[in-house]
Amino acid sequence: MDLTIMHQSPERAEACLSFAAHDPWVREHFPHMPILPGSLALAAILHLTERLTSTPELTVRRFRCHTPLCPGSYRVSVIKEGTHWHGSIEDNQGQHLVRAEIWECP
Repeated sequence: MDLTIMHQSPERAEACLSFAAHDPWVREHFPHMPILPGSLALAAILHLTERLTSTPELTVRRFRCHTPLCPGSYRVSVIKEGTHWHGSIEDNQGQHLVRAEIWECP
C-alpha cells in the first residue's frame, strides 16, 4: 500500500492511495475478493489529518464505507470545516467511496 501526498495547505490535504491485490492485508481480508480493510482506509484519512493538526488526539465521530475499495488507486482528501475535519476517499470519477468526520480532542 502506498500513500503519496499530492497537495497540502493549512486546512486541506490530498493524497493518492494505491494498493495491489497481492498486498498481504488486502489478499487476506477476503481471500476470494481482495478489498482494503476499512481500518486501513480510516488510517489513510487519519494520517492526512494528523499532518494538518497539532492536536495529538483525534476522535472519529463518523466513518462510513459506501462501497468496497478494490485494488487500484484512489484520491484521499481531508478538509477542515470549522472545528472538525472531513475526510474522504474517492475513485477517479470523484465518487465518494469512504467518508469520515474527525474532531480534535480538547
